[in-house]
Amino acid sequence: MIPPTSRVKWPIYRAILVIGVLNFVVPQYNAQKCRLCVYGPDTIPDPDKVIADESSAPANTCGFMELTAPFVDEGSEFCLAIRATATRCGCNIPPNACHLCWDESPVTNPQKELQDYESIEYIPSSPAGLFFSCESLQSYLHTLDHNDPQKK
Repeated sequence: MIPPTSRVKWPIYRAILVIGVLNFVVPQYNAQKCRLCVYGPDTIPDPDKVIADESSAPANTCGFMELTAPFVDEGSEFCLAIRATATRCGCNIPPNACHLCWDESPVTNPQKELQDYESIEYIPSSPAGLFFSCESLQSYLHTLDHNDPQKK
């Protein structure tokens, strides 16, 4: 039989262990989490907007990207893939972003598929055989800083 004092100490040790782990893990998690809308708004205007084909449902909506982002590391390929959908989902365009059109206007034929631009060449976590549309290429370009010589 376990003495009564042992029963009291174990929950205390467990609580101290949990608090210690949370103090170590939570600050690191918060410092490295990915965000869909880095430059705002705080919530996306249309979480139900479909941004991929129906075969990837429910992982094909802006809302899914917004919910998934905090569970992805900031510097990972998956974070890049999530952010490549940002402006398609209504996020603000980052300052110094690259644009598809020279005058920075929105694309005129957003759904047109660009057979010369397979997304896996630019976003390694993309499935093979998936090509950019004008809208998706524009959104990907918005993740690039036009002042960064490494990304030209």
